[in-house]
Amino acid sequence: IVVAPQAAAESIVSEAIDDASLTTQVKAALSHHKSTSAARTTISVSAGVVTLTGEATSAAEKSLVSKVTSDVRGVRSVTND
Repeated sequence: IVVAPQAAAESIVSEAIDDASLTTQVKAALSHHKSTSAARTTISVSAGVVTLTGEATSAAEKSLVSKVTSDVRGVRSVTND
């Protein structure tokens, strides 16, 4: 058995909580914006990097979804597929 140093273990747990929190915050931001659809957007977060997938009704909506997402505090970068 290998025991991870406590600081490293705490960092992993903290990162997981932060990613879950960011997912919730991005969903809320997209839900509250009139011109975006959280229902058509799948959001995944890893270490603060948000990946968006889904269908946009236009290039403008896709761009807006990226902008709204990048404005969420804690988001390091956005990949919009």
